[in-house]
Amino acid sequence: MEVYIFRHKTWKERYSCDYFSQEEWNAKGIPRYGHGFFSITFSTIALVFYIPCLIVMKRKEFIQNTCYKIMFYLGVIDVLSQIIDGFINGFLLVTGAVFCSMPNFIYVSGTFAFSIWCSQCGLCFFLAINRFLDTCGGKELTDVLFSGFRTHLWCIVSILYGLVMVVVPPPILFTSIGGSWFYDPYFGFNVTTEAKYYNPMMGVNNIGITVVLFVLYTGMIAKLCLQSRSSGGQVHIQKTIFLQAAFICLLNAITGLVYLYMQFFEPPEWVIVGAAITWQGSNGGPAFVYILFNRTIQRNVFRMLGFRKTCKRGGGIINGRDGGDVESSTAATGSQSDLKTLKGYFML
Repeated sequence: MEVYIFRHKTWKERYSCDYFSQEEWNAKGIPRYGHGFFSITFSTIALVFYIPCLIVMKRKEFIQNTCYKIMFYLGVIDVLSQIIDGFINGFLLVTGAVFCSMPNFIYVSGTFAFSIWCSQCGLCFFLAINRFLDTCGGKELTDVLFSGFRTHLWCIVSILYGLVMVVVPPPILFTSIGGSWFYDPYFGFNVTTEAKYYNPMMGVNNIGITVVLFVLYTGMIAKLCLQSRSSGGQVHIQKTIFLQAAFICLLNAITGLVYLYMQFFEPPEWVIVGAAITWQGSNGGPAFVYILFNRTIQRNVFRMLGFRKTCKRGGGIINGRDGGDVESSTAATGSQSDLKTLKGYFML
C-alpha cells in the first residue's frame, strides 16, 4: 500500500494495464458461477452461525477466560476475512474479473486479505501457546504470559502484525483465469515484465505457522491421550478433542502451504478450488465447530435465539465452561478434574 498511496506513478508502471485494451482484458476473464455462488453462500451461512457465537463469547462470564478472549479476537478477524475471501472473492469469480478489470479494487482487497490472514495466524499462534501451556501443566508461565491485560496485549500484537503486512508489498491479486489470488497481476496472460511480484513474508508466515501449530497440537494430543488413559476418560471425549485440535491445525496449515505452492507452480484446477475452500474453512469453519462440538457455546447460542429454555441446574461458568456441562460430564468420567483435563483445554 505504501507504493500505491505515496508512489502511485511507480505503482502504475509495475501494474500497468496498457498491454491490452479494457475490452481485451475483460474478454480474457472466465466467469466461474458455481465456485462463486458457493463462496458467497458458505460465507453467508458461516456468518449466521459465527456472529451469535461472538455475542455469546463477549459476555462477562466467557470473556474473563483467557481462551475465550483470544477466540473472540480471532472470531472478529474471521468475520472480516469472510468479507474478502467469501463475498468479494465470490463476486469476482461470478463476474469473471481479472486484475485489470478493476485494478484498484483488487489491489486494495488483496492487500487487506493478506493482512487479515497474517493477523489470524498470529492469533492462532497465541491460542496454541496458551492451550499448550495449560495442557502441559505450565500454570505459572501461563499466568505470567496471559493473566490480566496480557492476553489483550498479545491479541493487539497479532493485529499490529497484520497491519504491518499492509505496508509490505506486493499483495495477492485476483484473476478468474486461475480462479484464485496470485502475486502476478498478469497470471494467465502472455505478458513479460522485469518486475518481481513475490512477497517473501508469505513464505515466512505460512511455513512458520504450519510448523508451530503442528508441533504444539501434536504435543497436546499426545498429552491428553496419556492423561485420559490414566484417568479412565471416555474415548468419545478423546475423539472430540482430537477433531477440534486437528481442525484448527490442518486447515490453517493446508491453506498456508497450498497458497505458497500456487505462487511458484501452475496448480491443477482441483488444487485451486481446494485451496479456496480451505481458506474459507479456516475462517468460517470455527463457527460450525463451536456449534457442533462446544456444548457451552452451543447451549448459550440456542438460548439466545430462543431455541432452548434456560437450564436451572448447574451454576454459571466454571473455568469458561457451563456448570451443566461439568455436572453431566463429571458423572460420566468420574471426577471434575478429569473433565477439566480432557475437555477444558480445547475450546475450539
